[in-house]
Amino acid sequence: MSEVESTNIKTRIVRNTQKNGDIYVFERQTIYDQDKKYNRVLSSKLLHKIPKDSETPVPTRPKKPDSAKGSNISKNVTASRDQIGMMEIIDHIGTVSGIDEGIYSNTDIGTAQKIISIARYFLASNGQTLPGILTWQFNHPLPYEDGISEGIYHDLFVQVGRDESLQQSFFANRCASIGGRAVLGYDSTNISTYSENQIEARYGFTKDEVGLKTIKLLTLYSIETRQPIAFTKQPGNLPDNVEKGINLEDLTKTIHDKVKKYLYIKRWGNKIHVSYNEAACKEAKKYFGYFALVSNCEKDPFECLRKYRKRATIESFFESMKQRADGTRVRVWDSNTLRGRLFVQFVALCYYEHLSNDIRNIKDALGVLNGDPGHDSAANIKLEKKLKAWLDSLPIYLVLQWFDTIEGVKVSYKLSAKRWTTEITTRDRMFLDKLGVALPY
Repeated sequence: MSEVESTNIKTRIVRNTQKNGDIYVFERQTIYDQDKKYNRVLSSKLLHKIPKDSETPVPTRPKKPDSAKGSNISKNVTASRDQIGMMEIIDHIGTVSGIDEGIYSNTDIGTAQKIISIARYFLASNGQTLPGILTWQFNHPLPYEDGISEGIYHDLFVQVGRDESLQQSFFANRCASIGGRAVLGYDSTNISTYSENQIEARYGFTKDEVGLKTIKLLTLYSIETRQPIAFTKQPGNLPDNVEKGINLEDLTKTIHDKVKKYLYIKRWGNKIHVSYNEAACKEAKKYFGYFALVSNCEKDPFECLRKYRKRATIESFFESMKQRADGTRVRVWDSNTLRGRLFVQFVALCYYEHLSNDIRNIKDALGVLNGDPGHDSAANIKLEKKLKAWLDSLPIYLVLQWFDTIEGVKVSYKLSAKRWTTEITTRDRMFLDKLGVALPY
């Protein structure tokens, strides 16, 4: 009889005292295992607990099932990681230069955000083609948060190309930012295209000699501030100076011999190609005599000469337009779309030139004593010279890429939120401070 009873399932109440004095009350079911000769626990259910120094049972929270473990973490915790260093620098430039305000104040906020986002991509990527923005924007915060797609930037170019009020208002804003009486430089460059739909695309003179139709881009720059002011475009076959040319065959033999000294003249059938003999021209310049400058505003001859010599910087602006803002090809199919694309590239160029000018000003002041004991300490001057040497060794694009490694991480959950950035060196911190950039966290 006892053997039969020992195989029955038994239920009993067990009281388990914890270290803090609380008593947990379980309902436990056991059965006697005849082979192993001891009671085997079949189930254990927590009924309630009795707090220390009390006789009143208190209900306990039900145990969370295994399937639900970790589910609240994914639902309640959100996190993001962005590359913020370079983008904070560009955002700062857009603010202090007035470029962003010039766009926001002349169109709706959605269009403005798209223009600024694409212009920042051109600058940050050193003029990479636009399809690259599709993945690049995932790790680089931009004003237009809904994302830039191929359809979005195409429609934007069409819309902006037809919005002459936006363009002219922005140009007026750029003029107002110069202040006072400005000295402007003007020059042109050619952009080649495969398109047959661009009405201004025509065969004409181009230094690139790629054998394609070209469109002429005309740009105004401020000589003093080195900032682009305005642009327009015209057919590529129009020369810079609309004048009647001189046929080489019409020159006298004496003049023809002098011309050949300074020019390389090559003939292929009926075609003539002319280029400069740079060495001969440079040698002849040593013996230049007097020259005259005519000005309707500047009375000081040396100040007039200083401004005149700055005109050479205009060539670097066109290089920036082509190399830093994807300006070597048209890449669109019709005139209005091209106008819109050129405008966005022009905004990118404004970013680039303002940042370049700020960095030039920073380098001019680095390592120079200013009478401030804190600044003039040996350790600080040494660090400034180190920063200047670093800036001298890198182009603007690589300076931006250097700071693209700074990441910002944001983690938030139901009760609080945390955010932090990766560490940066003392030299990098000095550069950001002198530029006026404060990392958000």
